[in-house]
Amino acid sequence: LTFLCDNDISWENCAASLRDGRRFTHELVDFPHLRITRRSLDAMMALDLSADKLLREVRYQEGLYTALAVCVLMESIIMANKVRLGIPAPPPPPLVELTPQKPREIEFRQLLPALERAQELQRTPLLVCNGKETIICTFFSYMCAVSIDAKELINEVLVKKTISLEGMRDKVRQKAVKALKYGRPLHVRLANTALDWTGYTCEGGVPREMFWAAKWVTQEVWSQVVRPQELDGACFNFDSHFVFITSDFDLHGVRTHLAGTVPYFDSLAIIDID
Repeated sequence: LTFLCDNDISWENCAASLRDGRRFTHELVDFPHLRITRRSLDAMMALDLSADKLLREVRYQEGLYTALAVCVLMESIIMANKVRLGIPAPPPPPLVELTPQKPREIEFRQLLPALERAQELQRTPLLVCNGKETIICTFFSYMCAVSIDAKELINEVLVKKTISLEGMRDKVRQKAVKALKYGRPLHVRLANTALDWTGYTCEGGVPREMFWAAKWVTQEVWSQVVRPQELDGACFNFDSHFVFITSDFDLHGVRTHLAGTVPYFDSLAIIDID
């Protein structure tokens, strides 16, 4: 009735209109939807119609589908006239930025949506595993992720000294190439270490930008890793390839120990898994 510029929205008037049946329906359909006044629009908005609210709060009963149809019709008319009259829409809710200053705490079941959000923001996710990194690593092993294990680097280069820094640097590069070539996730597993990546993000290794998603996907950056002879059989797929980091530290430990060792730490998407 408000849409039809009828100021009498009492139930008695509504019932009288409904009893007219087909005539009232034709009036609804034929009325120019962009002809309503600002006053009528304000009155319609004050009714707070919401098909979404009906679906969430009203259990099925006779007439529910009709009510939903009316809500969808009126909501579309309101939206069209708000645009016509230059009425700004309410601001969108603030986006979760997933920064080190604004980490996102999630349950394990929310992990994949959080990773998708990090990809949308073009931030490399750092998963704070709170002592449960092994569980997270098992999960990603089913996705055929290629792993760079910081403990392995420390053990073989500094403890056992079974390989030189230069040799391990190239080994890290080869793992990055493998993940790139076949469109597989690249997992940088830190465990409870705070490895200094300076010796591996230099000539002969991987670029520092491997830790910055927005830069890593550019050919100018990833092509620094792949040598011409390694391009054979490559099927690059940046929909399925991404770099992510896991740490066994809690959030305080991550901020304390990794801020100075992980390249582009301030550009990471920090996801704290409960």
